[in-house]
Amino acid sequence: LTQNYNLEALQQAQDYLMRANAQSSADPLIVEAITSNYLEMMNLTLGEEQKSVISSAQDFLKQSRELGVSSSTLSFFEGMLYMPLINDPTRGDIQKALTHFSEAKMLGEKSFNFYFNYTYLLTIHHQYKEALGIAKEGVATHPLSFRLYGGLAFVNLLLGDEKAAHTVFTKMREIAPQDPTT
Repeated sequence: LTQNYNLEALQQAQDYLMRANAQSSADPLIVEAITSNYLEMMNLTLGEEQKSVISSAQDFLKQSRELGVSSSTLSFFEGMLYMPLINDPTRGDIQKALTHFSEAKMLGEKSFNFYFNYTYLLTIHHQYKEALGIAKEGVATHPLSFRLYGGLAFVNLLLGDEKAAHTVFTKMREIAPQDPTT
């Protein structure tokens, strides 16, 4: 996930995670990672495959709760379930998603995925100043995550600050010069 954000990479990660889960099904970190990965895959699948991915995400979210995954992460995951999808922006409930993300932040969630998705969610809801703050916090927390720099640059462009966006793109290129996103 941190190396490539495409369906093939997420499916490969999921294969590894499911094999790890078969060896240690009660490990909350593995179940948390599987849940997170399924939630990310929701945006990259369609039709019946997407329905199956969402169902699996819900199943593993339930397991995450049972295994005691942190409340901040559970709030983040709940928010992900309510997010509109790239290929179907009418799906979901953006207000519920924002409520869960806000709660996750208040509870101390700091994962890379949280910052990236919160920035995206605020941006599609046209809350650019808030998105800028979350993106900056994400970059400060995860200074080597080129995807967070991409989100920060995008928000800067939406705010019309091309100079800041250029600076951020430069940093992104330093971190991941070969990545297609860069």
